Amino acid sequence: MGLHSCPNAPCIFTGKIPDDQPPIYLGLYVDDFIFFSTSTEVEKEFKKRLKAATNVDFMGPVTHFLGLKFQWRQTKTMLKVHISQEAFADTLIQKAGLTRFSSTTTKTPYRSGYPVDKIPPDPTLTTQQKQAIEAQYRSLVGSLLWVSQGTRPDLSTITNMLAKHQNNPTDKHISSAKHAIKYLKSTKGRGITFTSDTETKLNLFSPLPTPNIETDWNIRC
Repeated sequence: MGLHSCPNAPCIFTGKIPDDQPPIYLGLYVDDFIFFSTSTEVEKEFKKRLKAATNVDFMGPVTHFLGLKFQWRQTKTMLKVHISQEAFADTLIQKAGLTRFSSTTTKTPYRSGYPVDKIPPDPTLTTQQKQAIEAQYRSLVGSLLWVSQGTRPDLSTITNMLAKHQNNPTDKHISSAKHAIKYLKSTKGRGITFTSDTETKLNLFSPLPTPNIETDWNIRC
């Protein structure tokens, strides 16, 4: 149909159907996909052509995709979508054995006073114990990575710290990972919101001296 993969995002395809109409954007993952165009006629034409080429089910406006939950709000002049991963967070909380535990009320997933990079190796662990801890730890860190890359960039820093110790973790590393998951438990409804309603400012803060760089880090988007 003339759609081409984006160089920096191979799973995103775009093109014009037909050439004199606005483009269509297609997000593809194995046999699941979402698509969008500013023209409803283009969307209808895409559905018609794809349906003629293969068996496909069109399920209406997206509500869930790859573990992401989409919550839409639309008026005559505004469109807003909130994207979160509540269901995946619940699965991770259950995997970590934290279903019955209270969630943390801290404002950050990082446990102050317990730097992950300062946790020493445990020489008393047997080979079997090391293997069991590594398997559990890698599973938790991998799940945190999926959430942080999806809708929770606030988990990116602690996940990066935890990921550096996957080769020789201890039970204290698992404790730090579980602390981050407790934070996720108390904030699992958070996510990323896109809106056409108002202009938004992104504020960037740097604690380090920044010579020859403008002090105003506000970015208008």
